[in-house]
Amino acid sequence: MTRELRRNGTLKPNKPIVLIALAAVLAALGWLAYAYLPGSGEGMQPAAPESQAQLEAGAITESLGGDAPGAAPLAAREGDDAEELAQRARELGETRQSELRQLGSSQAPFPHNERMGDYKASLWADIEANPPALVRPGDPTVDAEMAYRLYMYYGVCSNVPRTAQQIDRRLQEMADRAETARRRRLESLGYQADQLADMYELCQAIPPEVDCRLQAMDWMTEAVRLGHEVARVQFYEKAMGFMMRPDPWFGGPPLFLERTELIPQFKATASQALSGALENGHPEAYLAMSEAVLDGVVFARDPVMAMAYARAAELEAMENHVILRNLDKQKQLIGQFLDAEQMADADEMAQRLRESKH
Repeated sequence: MTRELRRNGTLKPNKPIVLIALAAVLAALGWLAYAYLPGSGEGMQPAAPESQAQLEAGAITESLGGDAPGAAPLAAREGDDAEELAQRARELGETRQSELRQLGSSQAPFPHNERMGDYKASLWADIEANPPALVRPGDPTVDAEMAYRLYMYYGVCSNVPRTAQQIDRRLQEMADRAETARRRRLESLGYQADQLADMYELCQAIPPEVDCRLQAMDWMTEAVRLGHEVARVQFYEKAMGFMMRPDPWFGGPPLFLERTELIPQFKATASQALSGALENGHPEAYLAMSEAVLDGVVFARDPVMAMAYARAAELEAMENHVILRNLDKQKQLIGQFLDAEQMADADEMAQRLRESKH
């Protein structure tokens, strides 16, 4: 069922025994036969794994010191989605992945006509093949690219079971659901089980007692300190996600409740990161600042300025022929707070923001 099973028909000794049970359940229900039925196979995309429920955004905004009354709902933020990264990497191809990794590790500004998500996907494909050695923040051998690589590794592993009991429980839940699942859901469950086993192997090097959410935040903070441009752009959104998410495996509370000292550290690093990110004026940096200004957690909440940054992101993206994920959603979210005159002010500010970078 895993990569090794597909290659030689055997399971490695460290595979949980429930994998075999799950395969038997799926096979008994006819899942394997669906590969030969009309309409199945390569053209069918399995559904994405179910995401965990998020906390109430307003309460989180208030706890972090944001302007909660009347504020726009804080977007639900999660850690890195391994399947999404893997899908993007497959679409990019190996040659393109290599080119993007070189762009990200260079000292030159990240090109405005490149999507940072593509760089991230290429780096994740390399991490899957070559997991990083586990070191501590502050290690003199770690540069900005390695710090970002470690953030990604811990970030993805924060969503992955790392003990035999955890993965057995998760796979048994899938097997239970498979007993009453319909055809397309069965295919999705089989796919998810396959991916989960692979990810379990990848993340096994991390001791179970390590909180991957905290490690991901620490390494992203280190990447920001070392000047990694993509880390600067993404720190606010991704670190917010790790702060907000409860421990998925041990039932612990969100980090911002469990480790309150992280709140001022997060706010200081996010302010530094976003200010530094804007120096290059990448379209994704403008969009990240728009989200932060609208949320009102790190900066004073200002819908007009949030729209100005969103419009600057849009104009910069149009000029460089890149598609920004979530841009339209962000503009619609801000637009409900602005009248025509404020929209005009935002457009004027957007032009000034861009002119200051050219």
